[in-house]
Amino acid sequence: MKNRIKELRKLQGLTQLHLSAKTGSVVSPDLLSKYERGDREPNLKTWELLAKALNCSPAYLVGWEDNLNNELAHSIKNIRIELGLTQLEFGQKVDGEAVSGTVNNWEQGYNRPNKRRLKRIAELGNTTVEDLLHKK
Repeated sequence: MKNRIKELRKLQGLTQLHLSAKTGSVVSPDLLSKYERGDREPNLKTWELLAKALNCSPAYLVGWEDNLNNELAHSIKNIRIELGLTQLEFGQKVDGEAVSGTVNNWEQGYNRPNKRRLKRIAELGNTTVEDLLHKK
């Protein structure tokens, strides 16, 4: 089964070294590489540590569930509501191509916007992509 470590790490603009640092260097970059390739399997404590560092649930990171179940979905919805926009209007402001179904999927945590869209959403919310991804 393919895990989502590399996908989320890259989406957040982290190197393996940076992700290692976010785990308090408990998980080395070499070990992260092995996890990402599927050569080794993290234990439960490590899954929990990586999930916390990547701001998602362990079940999502492992690939057991499709819902990100994190604060990003809530942050996107809050930005849209604060702007007083419908999902369609918000999608148009993000990039002119995102339709209401796409925005709904972001707000439900079913998928994440790509880097370009995340940057635009952060701009609309007067925040940074890093803050948007790591809000608690």
